[in-house]
Amino acid sequence: DFLVQKAGPEVFSLRLNDQSITAKVREQPDGSLLCAFGGATRKVHGLEEPLGLRIICDGVTCLMPTIFDPSELRTDVTGKVVRYLQEDGTHLDAGAPYVEVEAMKMIMALKTGEAGKFNHLKPPGSIISAGDLLAKLELSDPSKVAKVEPYKGAFDDILDIVEEDETAADKCALLLDGFERGDPTTLAKDLTDDNVNVVVDEAAQLLQRYLVVESRYAGRPMDAVVQELVAEHKEDLTKAIDVARAHSQLKQRTVLCQQILKELLQIYANRRASGVDPAPMTLVSALAQLAALPGDAYGDLALLALRVSLVANDQAPTPRTLDTRLFDKASLTRGYALIELETGSAAATAFLGNL
Repeated sequence: DFLVQKAGPEVFSLRLNDQSITAKVREQPDGSLLCAFGGATRKVHGLEEPLGLRIICDGVTCLMPTIFDPSELRTDVTGKVVRYLQEDGTHLDAGAPYVEVEAMKMIMALKTGEAGKFNHLKPPGSIISAGDLLAKLELSDPSKVAKVEPYKGAFDDILDIVEEDETAADKCALLLDGFERGDPTTLAKDLTDDNVNVVVDEAAQLLQRYLVVESRYAGRPMDAVVQELVAEHKEDLTKAIDVARAHSQLKQRTVLCQQILKELLQIYANRRASGVDPAPMTLVSALAQLAALPGDAYGDLALLALRVSLVANDQAPTPRTLDTRLFDKASLTRGYALIELETGSAAATAFLGNL
């Protein structure tokens, strides 16, 4: 059980079986990676090669080869197939030369690693690169094929977790940016402060952060949004990727915003006990925009935003008190119809008639 998740712009969370570690990774100008994990910082350089991954960590080289399959006869040089030394379908012993290749103006023979029935794939004259499959063997002993087994060990010496000096609002913001930061419901409940108005301000900023991305996508074809992002950020496509990454985590981000709205609902429903000020314009605007998001993906969120608007507006939980200029009538019809059905109140219909 191995899982790697990006937890921030430079932070990765790694889980192996029941263990978890966090690593900070920063790319250097020379292409190497500066990695902080296990209580130490290491310089790591990786190079993909045809036969495996070469990693240099603090000057020490480690080769992680691809899984070796003796039934696959691959070249370890770049050049050209000159001729096959064995007929197709011939049974070969281990170590038998099977092909001649030309590399750097030299002719060399490649040999089999195991015994089996030989079948060549690349015709003579083919241009080849290191790692290319030239022929296959139907092995006399199939047990020679390497098998991948789950790793059951542990990394006891790197269990130290990188300490993150982050507030609950910081973690929520990272989740809204598309990073993995844990359970969104728990994160929203951690938004606490001795001054409840600070919580309201932070909540408003987080809802606006959600809207920055979803206002682009709501009710629009995905291809159109992507083309717009690429055209807008053609000089720096990482900004377009940031927006796309955030939207790819729509479900988690929406759950977080729903929980934030539930927390706000409790605050404003108990305004006398909480001592909260009237809803700031940043929150009023965010609620209005959330309520107007089209599409089934935002339906529950939009309805919840409407409820918070009713409760938070000047101590009068009625639709008549809302600033109707901030809302779109068509987008509100379904939400207020549901409110009327649930509450038995005609206030929703009356409000719509005044738009």
